[in-house]
Amino acid sequence: MMSKGSKSSLRGESVLVEVKSKYDAEFRRFSVDKNKMKEYEGFEKLLSALHNIDPQSFVITYTDTHGDLLPINNNENFQKALSTAKPLLRIMVQMKGESYEQMNGYGTI
Repeated sequence: MMSKGSKSSLRGESVLVEVKSKYDAEFRRFSVDKNKMKEYEGFEKLLSALHNIDPQSFVITYTDTHGDLLPINNNENFQKALSTAKPLLRIMVQMKGESYEQMNGYGTI
């Protein structure tokens, strides 16, 4: 039998991240297991299926702990986004060319 301290330490190391995804006027809430979802490409495919849009036709951004909107476009950025989710990872999905950042030159190199 586990002691009370053991249970609370297990809760503190949760591998599930709650995600709130916004695309156009549509919101989706779901969970991601950090131990299973480690690659950006898998996350991109999941969002594509959830929002019924073509893979690689959209950009993904998230709001960090300071309120800044940052891109999720590779494995490193994806892992950073997962680590900042407290308690929720808020992401925005926009079609390529429609995001404010892209219209103003960000991500065009």
